Amino acid sequence: MKIEELIDDNQNVSRRIIDTVTESSEHLSRSIISFFEPNNFIIDETNLGLTSDIEDPFVIWKLFYDDCVRDRDNVIMNVCSISLGALVLINSEDADIKLTEKQQQLINKSINSLILLVDENGSWPSSWEMGRKTKNSGNINQTTLSLSVLLRCGFFEYFYLSNKPLDSATQKNRYSFLIRSLKWLLNNKVSVGEFTGWYYSRYSDDNKIAVMSTSYVFSTFNKVSDLLHLHEETVNSIDNNIIEQIDKSIVEIENFFARKQNRDGGYSRSYSSSNKRESTTIHTCFALNVLCKSELADNAVRIRKAVKYLQSQKTLISGLKISVDDLFDVFNYNETQYSIQSGNEIIVNRVEKHENYPYSNFIITFTDILSYYNSHPSVLSKTEIHWIKHCIHNFWMQIKENQIEDLNGYLVVKGFRIDQGTQFPIYILYNVLLSSISICRNPKNVLIGYNKKHLRYAALISLAFLFAIGLFLFTKELTYSLLMIAITFLYQLLRTKK
Repeated sequence: MKIEELIDDNQNVSRRIIDTVTESSEHLSRSIISFFEPNNFIIDETNLGLTSDIEDPFVIWKLFYDDCVRDRDNVIMNVCSISLGALVLINSEDADIKLTEKQQQLINKSINSLILLVDENGSWPSSWEMGRKTKNSGNINQTTLSLSVLLRCGFFEYFYLSNKPLDSATQKNRYSFLIRSLKWLLNNKVSVGEFTGWYYSRYSDDNKIAVMSTSYVFSTFNKVSDLLHLHEETVNSIDNNIIEQIDKSIVEIENFFARKQNRDGGYSRSYSSSNKRESTTIHTCFALNVLCKSELADNAVRIRKAVKYLQSQKTLISGLKISVDDLFDVFNYNETQYSIQSGNEIIVNRVEKHENYPYSNFIITFTDILSYYNSHPSVLSKTEIHWIKHCIHNFWMQIKENQIEDLNGYLVVKGFRIDQGTQFPIYILYNVLLSSISICRNPKNVLIGYNKKHLRYAALISLAFLFAIGLFLFTKELTYSLLMIAITFLYQLLRTKK
């Protein structure tokens, strides 16, 4: 496959994902929200410069495709799916896909939805089930995801649809809003001995630090730190300690990942003072996402150890061994029961688990490693780099095999919900879109060629062998003809396998 064909192929995948997210959106009117919650806005939307005078100013996406068919009597605003639906559309620019006016409106409506769902303390819940009139408590992952949407669409710098800069009063209100959320994250750190990090929710059994959540916080703090420094005067007028606290937390996270690497080079799902979990491939990838962006000394050594761990987990079929820990990340590792009761009778009882969909996560992490390698070429050997590129190629082929034609771009995952055989989660679409974008930026990461040095040796040996056979069995003329055919064939092979 040529580079041009690969890029076209990836853009087609990206376009299908963006179209799927557009078509699966559901619009909500203000009257529906008010029916369930008359005092719906905790945050003053006017002070934030939001306009929601259209008939249906809110949008939601279902977390799973089949949820579009069920639960019609209970409107569920899921923060994860709203954030990821918006991020798919926002990232379309990186996929060189121009959004329609309708899709731009969807992003604006998703901002309205996220502002609607934020708590007074600045955190976001995992969901709001309007039929039950309940909101879950603050969630670390959903808070970082929601902030990622607002940061990515320039919420703190300009009005989204008009692209006009914010007036000073509105900008200060939006920064006050941002700082409230950042302080909630800072106030919900988990301490394990000398280390600090984050768990999935504000509550942590046994003071566990979750690798996935801590990695998400690191990514958010890195993005927000640049923004806070850029508008330091405005930020300091609201809170003159927040920049220092964010920068300090970034260093603490870097130290956590620098010091908690397991002896085998991998990382566990979580860490506490009592547990000693084994390393897993997916959580090692989450750690690598931090290490590749960290500026700590000796990071090259840690990255190489982590890559060697991943290499030790490889199999001939999938490229990497995948355990149960690699497939799931949930608040409580045990199965969580969600029940809706009618009197004393349970009418719905199911188990929810979130799949990581390792293939797409691997591509994103391995692309980060290659970017780090470009600026630190001594960190990995050429053999290790070739293995990484080979894995990216294999994972992308497996992703393409999982795309479902009948569902217009959704990807199937083996199901583990109590009543389902297969699932089509929206967060997989987002991960795959990021994978596709990273491949389009560096297409040679997927086009696997042979080692040139080895090819030259193979070519010389083959030529010598053919020449010897020709001299022994045939005339000089026939030998010469065979030799020319072989040289032409090997030349084409060497030229195309770059």
